Amino acid sequence: MSILKAKWISWNKIEVLTSSFSNPPKFDLFLDEQVILYDFIENKSTRNIYSFNYSKEVLGHRFYLKHGNKEIPVDVSDAPNFDNFDFHYTYLGDDLGATYEKDYTKFVLWAPLASKVTLRIKNEEIDLTREEHGVYRGVAYGDYDGELYDYRIIINDKEIIVNDPYSKSTNTNSSRSAVINLKHLEMDMFDEKLPELNSYNEAIIYEAHVRDMTIDCKQIINKGKYLGLTERGNLTEANNPIGLDYIASLGVSHLQLLPVLDFESVDDTKPEQYNWGYDPLNFFALEGSYSLDPENPYSRMKEFKKLVSSVHRVGIRVNLDVVYNHVYKVDDFSLNKITPNYFFRVENGKLANHSGCGNDFASERPMARKIILDSLKFLVKTYDVDGFRFDLMGLIDLKTIQDAEKMLHALKKDLMIYGEGWNMFAVSKYCEEFANMDNYLKLPRVAFFNDRYRDILKGLGSKSEINEPGFLLGNPNFMEGFKFIYRSGTQKGIYPVLFKDYNQSLNYIECHDNSTIGDVIFDSVNEDDDHNKYVKLFNKVLLLSPGIAFIHMGQEFGQSKFGQSNTYNMGDYYNAFDYDEMDKKSEIVDSFRNYVKIRRSIALFKLDDTNLINSSIEFDNNDHLIDITLKSNGIYHIMINIGGTPAIFNEEKYGSYMLFNPHKGKSENEQIILKELGLSANKCSVFKEIREN
Repeated sequence: MSILKAKWISWNKIEVLTSSFSNPPKFDLFLDEQVILYDFIENKSTRNIYSFNYSKEVLGHRFYLKHGNKEIPVDVSDAPNFDNFDFHYTYLGDDLGATYEKDYTKFVLWAPLASKVTLRIKNEEIDLTREEHGVYRGVAYGDYDGELYDYRIIINDKEIIVNDPYSKSTNTNSSRSAVINLKHLEMDMFDEKLPELNSYNEAIIYEAHVRDMTIDCKQIINKGKYLGLTERGNLTEANNPIGLDYIASLGVSHLQLLPVLDFESVDDTKPEQYNWGYDPLNFFALEGSYSLDPENPYSRMKEFKKLVSSVHRVGIRVNLDVVYNHVYKVDDFSLNKITPNYFFRVENGKLANHSGCGNDFASERPMARKIILDSLKFLVKTYDVDGFRFDLMGLIDLKTIQDAEKMLHALKKDLMIYGEGWNMFAVSKYCEEFANMDNYLKLPRVAFFNDRYRDILKGLGSKSEINEPGFLLGNPNFMEGFKFIYRSGTQKGIYPVLFKDYNQSLNYIECHDNSTIGDVIFDSVNEDDDHNKYVKLFNKVLLLSPGIAFIHMGQEFGQSKFGQSNTYNMGDYYNAFDYDEMDKKSEIVDSFRNYVKIRRSIALFKLDDTNLINSSIEFDNNDHLIDITLKSNGIYHIMINIGGTPAIFNEEKYGSYMLFNPHKGKSENEQIILKELGLSANKCSVFKEIREN
């Protein structure tokens, strides 16, 4: 009989597996060189359970047994699941990672299961000292500015090489971590150029991808790179603005970027590869493929910070799409290598997979929560970003998002926090509540993507996917649903209440992984109908809805993804911003710009008082025509005709109106008081009531 392996199964028990069933084996149990006494408890076939008494810390030492001439490590990998593990091994310090000073650099790593940690930097190896709570600490004396490093860690007698989970930056393809002197990143961030933001309701968010906005534009020098979104003064052949100038011309308040934190699916050296970036590799370091020099750890940092500075300079804030709910490959992820069985949820003996990505990050564990909070804090303090969109936020535990909200608003009072709040039916033995829409009352300063709004306006996709198109595609069956979502689900109607306040409702009709409205319209209306009028209709209604307005890149003119929706790895053909199409449809873009201005001129859309907003909205409708009355700085009527024929509201019932367009000047047409208020088919217009003395 031989001993095959040994495993630590609770604070005072080990399990020894033998090659055959017989009397329990005898062996010597060691912690480093100290013999540990033990007692046999029971055996089940070839599994033998022993208890041992040891009053000091087991972790941080070499734990093994000797059987004959053979040394067998006791596997400590299950320790993170022991009772009170978090009590003993949660570290609250703010110094994890590498902290640079000119004459020395401090290195701090949380590695509770490791028996030894060695820093490898330049041609040196420095053993780190273990301290309380599973922390290893060391100092490298000298100037290590920009130097690459990693750690050699021993767990269960096995040696692994890992990057620092708190890497502020890395080299090409994140081969190694880098020591960073943050003073090198100092630059003017032009915060004074940002308009005051008193309420989330004032936000108009434009979602874009770093590569997509500039890759298919010959006028841009740094195509597909961070710096491509800093270039100014370029025009298309039709004299329309490009890149950042184009985004600024739309009048939006925020630019939301798809993930810019380091992801694994794209090789930094292969510019032809494409991915949105929802496959995280690092929670601090930026993606290298968007940098001009991915081998230089400072390049991506300086270039991205210049991007944020440039966007601020034109009066727009920058929100980041962050992915903390899953990673690309658990086995490759440094946190899991260093502390297995801690950072990911397990169900029925397997990695939980409510994300659909093969793993769910255990944000509820204290050190998992800590790295999320530390990451968010680093991104705000280092790059001066203005908000976060949390991918699959419903998979993140409630306390983590509550703590994030409190911390982030202490750093920046007008910072935006929002995410995908779907109930993902996640479970964990460490928490009961998650940051989904069901818990909206416990997250009053967090907004959620309002998929009810999207689905009622356009349907669940297109005619090829559902039997009924949405309200704005001519379906009057959604009239009551439209009234419900126009109030952002803050009042009970045809559906139960969704949100307490309008500032929790992020209204959208498409985003990066949905079918575009251009494609939905193509699939849902007759070929000989004017598709452009539907694009205008969708965008006008969205911009004239209280709550947060969210626009996906190209939505303003109905850009197509050729019938595809989740184009995360399908390349530039499906994803790149189409400047040629924008030129052809510049009149539609101008209409979008005009309605952004109209939204900003109506005071109701800036209010933060839900009761006041609701008391200022009235509806009047027939089958295909609805009049939304807004009592604000004047009385406005938003008229929407979803029918295929012109419709009329009579003056005797509604009084006198003027077509409301305050930014074009008082042209003769706009001053005409209409005897009968007409509205052509599939159209939305705003009228202001005329009060006669």
